[in-house]
Amino acid sequence: MVVAAGGGGARMKPRGGLGGGGEQPAVRKGPWKAEEDEVLRRHVREHGPREWSSIRSKGLLPRTGKSCRLRWVNKLRPDLKTYVMLVLLLLWFSSSSLRTFFFETKLR
Repeated sequence: MVVAAGGGGARMKPRGGLGGGGEQPAVRKGPWKAEEDEVLRRHVREHGPREWSSIRSKGLLPRTGKSCRLRWVNKLRPDLKTYVMLVLLLLWFSSSSLRTFFFETKLR
């Protein structure tokens, strides 16, 4: 990428002649569609949560790998909030205080 000088902000321009890939569709920006979410879920089921850049290179979605990874982590990953809360609880509290907390809330 080459940064153009001047103006109120830097603009990125692709360099010509680099990379061996063929023509790819323009990168889509903006809100995600339900169909795109389903393609991303299917890709993760088949390949796991990795190879994000291959989604665009295979022509599955006109989104960048980074955009796909962020969509999965922030919106589509089913167990993320539960997992994060569990890790925070384990890091923050001692084992005895966790046992007390869970036994007290279970009895209510």
